[in-house]
Amino acid sequence: MARKTRKKQSTATNPMPILIGGIVAIAIIALGYWYLTHGGSNKNYKPLPLQTYVNNPNSLRGSSFSVTGEVVAKPRVNHETQIIEIAVTQKGVTEHVMIEVPTKVKGPNIDPKQNYIFNVKVAPNGWLIVSSYKDK
Repeated sequence: MARKTRKKQSTATNPMPILIGGIVAIAIIALGYWYLTHGGSNKNYKPLPLQTYVNNPNSLRGSSFSVTGEVVAKPRVNHETQIIEIAVTQKGVTEHVMIEVPTKVKGPNIDPKQNYIFNVKVAPNGWLIVSSYKDK
């Protein structure tokens, strides 16, 4: 008995592989966009407990936080670090906090009257040291 040979369908007549590839590509692009806009550097940082920091900064030594605020002034800039004063508002209370931004930390230009999100670590001396930041 003679057997008939089957012809393999080419992708020209079977659009399924192209359709699946397109869906996968769109999903990868969407996940990348979401990660860049919502994920990234702030996802593991809790907000700085502002009143606790103002009352006793040494109680938070070694902890990492996220601080959102408006740059009020840049009183000192040198080749190793920038000292920046920011206005932070939490629960209707605004406090001015000094933070240190090392020059090795890369990000957008820091300008007065602009809002930024700073990821900071409380140093042993109570200063807030920036590890990363971005525009708000």
